[in-house]
Amino acid sequence: MQNSEKFNPNIKMAGNKNNARRRPQPQKFRPSPRSVVPSQGAFDAASAAYLRLLADPCAADMVAPTFGGTGSGYLMRTKYVLAAGAVADSVFEFTPQYANQPYRLCTAGTTGGALGPAGFVSLPVQLQNIAGTYRCIAACLKVYYTGSELTRQGIVASALTGGPYLNAGDTPVEAAPAFAEKATRYVRLGTEMHEVRWVPQESDQNFVSMTQPEISDEIFNEGATIQMTVVNAPPSTIQYEVTAVWEWTPRTDPGTSTTGGSIVYAPRAPTTPLPLNATLHRIGDLAKFATDPAMHEAAGRRISSTLAFGQGLYNATKFVGAGMKMAARIGGRAAPLLLM
Repeated sequence: MQNSEKFNPNIKMAGNKNNARRRPQPQKFRPSPRSVVPSQGAFDAASAAYLRLLADPCAADMVAPTFGGTGSGYLMRTKYVLAAGAVADSVFEFTPQYANQPYRLCTAGTTGGALGPAGFVSLPVQLQNIAGTYRCIAACLKVYYTGSELTRQGIVASALTGGPYLNAGDTPVEAAPAFAEKATRYVRLGTEMHEVRWVPQESDQNFVSMTQPEISDEIFNEGATIQMTVVNAPPSTIQYEVTAVWEWTPRTDPGTSTTGGSIVYAPRAPTTPLPLNATLHRIGDLAKFATDPAMHEAAGRRISSTLAFGQGLYNATKFVGAGMKMAARIGGRAAPLLLM
């Protein structure tokens, strides 16, 4: 035999059992918790559904908010319409945390004239008749021009603020043009409706008791407020409309003339682990989201695409992980076939 064919005792033959023991074993697949298990900051379905409701309170499905705590209640959508009257200037605010007068309207007969209270309205009667506690979870304020195109004039300004400017019985120090100048969005009065969307802040997560409608100024001024100002419009051509989605708990004494207290009620478990700030962080600029129609559409597209991509990536990672685990059980040679 040639030297290359001579028997070498140091070389293990293929059938030797010692050689089988030394054969490298396929590593067990350990999926990364970061890629497979959604973290607390993941954009889950509950958050996406609530953001859709914030973007379109009038038509989106009513869903539970991503508020902190375990308290919950029933959902209700209401609409309130109020005409500005035969005036040139008007300022309308909506602060849902203020149980006595969440809807507030001040007007002036002439452009730049002193504003005076014209309509301070309490909660919708639907809530007053059945609710013991309530909180607003989504809302929008719209203004319509109902006059002729030939006489259309004026401007519309919209804003999202951290508290109200209009208080019952108080005459606003500033005139309507000053309100408009400080607003987030400032456009010409158009033939189509103008809209501003409400975005909750920390204090809006609390349920308000119907038995204690008098809220201190400190709490009252912390409630998120949406505001619409119209300046130099033709008289009797402006109409305001507020659509709101409320979460409420039943009263302990339904059917009586008094408001009564509220029972502790939670018809469902919390829908998401995400706090409110984490959900709103997905919007970006909250002021533009509230007042700019283009930002509204962009946010809607972002919500849908982000949720779809995240769910697709999550499903794909689960599939690959399952394939790798099965391959490890069968043997290293089967892994390429399972993952093709």
